[in-house]
Amino acid sequence: MKAFSLGIVFLIGALMIFDENIQKVVQGYRSRTTDDLAKVVKPLGDGWVVVPVFLGLSLLGSTLNNPTALELGVTTLKSLTASGISTGTLQMVFGRERPIKEKGSNSYNLFKGGGSFPSGHTSVAFTVATVLSQYYKTYGVVPVLSYSLAGLVGFSRVNDNKHFASDVVAGAVLGVVMTRWILQRRKRPKQGTPGTKTSLRILLLLTGISLEIWILPKQAVCQEPFSKSSVNLAGLRGLNPIPLAKDIERDSLAFVMAPARFTFKDWLITGMTLGGIGILMIFDEDLQESMQNHRSRATDEVSKIAKPFGDGKVAVPIFLGLSLVGGVLDRSSLKDFGATALDSLAVAGIFTEALKVAFGRARPIKGKGSGSYDPFSSRDSFPSGHTSVAFAMATDFSDQYKGHQAVPILSYSLAGLVGFSRINDNEHFASDVLAGAALGIATAKLVLRRHQNRRLSLVPQISEDHQGLAIHYRW
Repeated sequence: MKAFSLGIVFLIGALMIFDENIQKVVQGYRSRTTDDLAKVVKPLGDGWVVVPVFLGLSLLGSTLNNPTALELGVTTLKSLTASGISTGTLQMVFGRERPIKEKGSNSYNLFKGGGSFPSGHTSVAFTVATVLSQYYKTYGVVPVLSYSLAGLVGFSRVNDNKHFASDVVAGAVLGVVMTRWILQRRKRPKQGTPGTKTSLRILLLLTGISLEIWILPKQAVCQEPFSKSSVNLAGLRGLNPIPLAKDIERDSLAFVMAPARFTFKDWLITGMTLGGIGILMIFDEDLQESMQNHRSRATDEVSKIAKPFGDGKVAVPIFLGLSLVGGVLDRSSLKDFGATALDSLAVAGIFTEALKVAFGRARPIKGKGSGSYDPFSSRDSFPSGHTSVAFAMATDFSDQYKGHQAVPILSYSLAGLVGFSRINDNEHFASDVLAGAALGIATAKLVLRRHQNRRLSLVPQISEDHQGLAIHYRW
């Protein structure tokens, strides 16, 4: 195994030496045929396409009591999460420039997120191919077809000048290795067990948002504006899923890179927050025991009322609806508010679910103690997802209606009750809740700050009398 690993590393290193030469050859033979082929296979490595497919397979398997479909969907989602986290981390660490930038194969900006090494699309494609080959290995055509299509995805990235050959090989290896690691660790759960249901939560929030925004057909966008007194379907243009997806991607990367731009005050707040979480972890079990001893019918009723305010399946349709209504009624402020909130929820959801997978902390209701961790398992206590959603929403509402003092107070009070409900219901420890609250606030504030900056733009002013630039601010 060590010899094989060294061989792979040597291969990638050797390819890096010849990357530019290989790229020149591929671009020299590039044609309309290769471009069409690349266009066809590229979606097979797109997470926005692949994740909803396997989430749907999981839900369908659960509904139809089909264990194979359920386990296949869940295992693929877990594998995509593992390979995705690894790929994203390496892309950030190496910061390799893409070949299309024409800066050469040796252009690296460490910890600045260049995004070339390794190839994310290739990693996704080979992750799926490995899972399918494992589950359907008795059908010889499935492994052959799966890996062939994955190979074509890798080819498309080189053909489109998005990645070097070494990026593609590294992405393929990462996808296969991380998937085989997940497959070795997997257990075959009995249908309907809590472990099976819990594992479906991996990437659930991200997938829910992607399904919501991608179902909006581009054909429905009206190209001719209506008068302001009529229903403005052209306003829906602002909800084109591609810009929203791009915003989510950029804001997620900005959140990862945020520490590089921290001020002393930022580090102080971050240190105090992490310190508070660490202190709570020491006393988690004592706090949980005290909370459960004082649990009553009244606290259960409060929890029952507050819990939906932290449910992504409730929050996402609300903000999607606000965006749609704002677009139809030509209310740009309402449309922007809904879109910004969706962005905040997506970024908060991505990092919440990533941390859940990374820590694998057991919920207190399992009775395994506060120190029970099993990374990349179905355990998902740290941090609290409901609390993250609630505080992200509270931050969005507080910013939108900051002129009304009652709104921030009410918003954060409800978010606090959501956090209380998770401890009362024995679903989370106190440190899980604090971490979820901090993550929700931090991601929402980052998204809001970046969206505020996007409202500023320079507009060229050209007339017979003068030429110049005007500063435009969109309220």
